[in-house]
Amino acid sequence: MCQEPLRTSRDERRRSGSEGHVEHVERDPNPVACLLAVACTLLRVFADAFVNLYTRDIEAGLRFYRDLLGFTETFRTPRQGTPEHVELKLNGFGIGLGTVEAAKRVHGVDASPGSPAMVLVVWTDDVDTAFAELVSAGTAVIQTPHDTGDNNRNALLRDPDGNLVEIVAKVAKASSS
Repeated sequence: MCQEPLRTSRDERRRSGSEGHVEHVERDPNPVACLLAVACTLLRVFADAFVNLYTRDIEAGLRFYRDLLGFTETFRTPRQGTPEHVELKLNGFGIGLGTVEAAKRVHGVDASPGSPAMVLVVWTDDVDTAFAELVSAGTAVIQTPHDTGDNNRNALLRDPDGNLVEIVAKVAKASSS
């Protein structure tokens, strides 16, 4: 028999006194049904996601992501003074900025911002205009705007901590006359 863990909310577990308990419910032995049951469970377990970037200078990161790229701040801690963690959204996509000090203190992680292990891709309507605005604000350039495959125009820059940020736009296909 396929068994699917039955999850309850944290509040329900606290009320029932079974904080760490996960009850298993028997399911159909059909492997496809089991896979669908697990997929449905995961959809119920995970609600939202975002990328967390570690930063040496959270105020510089905020100026870049909030003020230059247009992300909206949705959460910060602490609320007063210099934050150690801030969450931002742009059209439903979320990022977090966390200080390297908080990463060490809270998670025991030695964060190394700027390593090219990832690139944050931000879509725009006009790469050349967005690129000019970012460069005029002092953003470090890795690659100037250029046309790439699939009718995309891209540019590659670095945020204040050296993380790669790619700006991309679709370009109009040249009409054949």
